Amino acid sequence: MLTVARRARGLLAPALGALASWLHPWQGETLILVLLGCELIMFIQGDRTRLLALALTVALTAVPLGYFALLVHFDGVWAREREAAISSYPLSRVAESFAPLLLPALLAYRMRRATSSR
Repeated sequence: MLTVARRARGLLAPALGALASWLHPWQGETLILVLLGCELIMFIQGDRTRLLALALTVALTAVPLGYFALLVHFDGVWAREREAAISSYPLSRVAESFAPLLLPALLAYRMRRATSSR
């Protein structure tokens, strides 16, 4: 009974990684990069890495990403929507959307600076 619980717990991270990739593909990509980066840091520090668990988690997290990549190539609607999503928001519009947040941020920074000099 205990080994079944351990196996189930060991499959939780890969299953959650696949779910994250399925719901938000960019978060799946980020998760893979974070996992690989953390394992690299642990390897450099001399810690023992669990390669099988890492490989399983990365592989299952990448499955939905591969599916979405295939959809773009084989489904015309997905390809058109991808092109529309990529080309519809120039960087200047994204920067303009953050402009209203800049004034309160600058005021908060100014007040923090004034209170720290006292």
